[in-house]
Amino acid sequence: MDSAGEDSITAEPVEVVEEGEKILWAESQLAKEVLHENGRLPVDLNGETYLEIDVELLNSLTVGDYLDISIPGVEGIHSAQVGAVEEHASGNKSLQMNFPGLTRLHGATFTLGRNAVYAQLNLPSGSYSLEAQGGYAWVAPNGALIQNHVEKHDADLSSDASREKTWKDEDVPLNDFD
Repeated sequence: MDSAGEDSITAEPVEVVEEGEKILWAESQLAKEVLHENGRLPVDLNGETYLEIDVELLNSLTVGDYLDISIPGVEGIHSAQVGAVEEHASGNKSLQMNFPGLTRLHGATFTLGRNAVYAQLNLPSGSYSLEAQGGYAWVAPNGALIQNHVEKHDADLSSDASREKTWKDEDVPLNDFD
């Protein structure tokens, strides 16, 4: 992605240290517009920031590569090292990243499919989820995502939230992987 001259990019970028300042993601109004138009955002999405993400760059990472990861709106940059790359029989790929100098509880996992990227980022500032469709993504703190989530397991819970299914299974795939 060439980010030079684009007004919609305002966040601190994530940089690849060894490859000369390549940007992995940057905040983007276009990503917000595209993801809202396609109607595939989670209904309980909250506290999100929209990003344009370089999926090709993610796919090119190998064990030992470093990234500086920063979450838009969150202070601090964390150096992450690719610790493992797993190629799945389905053609999907998972990247396990560690943050040298931090505990084992901190790290990041990216799962890349043909048309989607899912990530879980556990930083000292908190845990974050990221989902991308093509090159457009949202990232949000996990606490904000569960803030409005209601689950009703039995009659003893006080929630009056409806548990009726309001969607067709064929309209909501379990994931975007092929």
